[in-house]
Amino acid sequence: MLRLSDLLRHSLYETQKPLVSINDEINVLKSYIELETVRLEDDLKLEFDNSVPGDAPYQIAPLILIVFMENAFKHAKFVQSAAVSIDIKTALEDDWFGLTIRNNYNKERESTGNGIGLTNVKRRLEVLYPNGQHQLTIIKDEIFYTVYLQLQLVKTV
Repeated sequence: MLRLSDLLRHSLYETQKPLVSINDEINVLKSYIELETVRLEDDLKLEFDNSVPGDAPYQIAPLILIVFMENAFKHAKFVQSAAVSIDIKTALEDDWFGLTIRNNYNKERESTGNGIGLTNVKRRLEVLYPNGQHQLTIIKDEIFYTVYLQLQLVKTV
């Protein structure tokens, strides 16, 4: 309940701000992971490698990362013969933040939805991180769906 409360509080109050601390945003991802971990229990193989320092003085647009996390869990749940497998890595090099999310999925049971979450986040990235301030690469193969996101962040003054 505490993790759900954290997520709701963040979505209500922090999204009113144009930018939030990168570590606050990573904590949102951690809360979401904890909720999904409870839901999936033994059917989840998850690795989360966060190498962003706790005192990193950078800011990011709120809830820009959560869509990729939600999609990883959503599409991985369609895997029938294996556990949900999700690998997440975050990194910070100078003012560039990197997020990599790789999840297994079932190509035959791929979602037939219209992908509005991904479409919207792509639009947000174009508006909030224009002119080379972001790079998004999505690769799908027979087993894995991988998202590579690079964002040039704003340093806290």
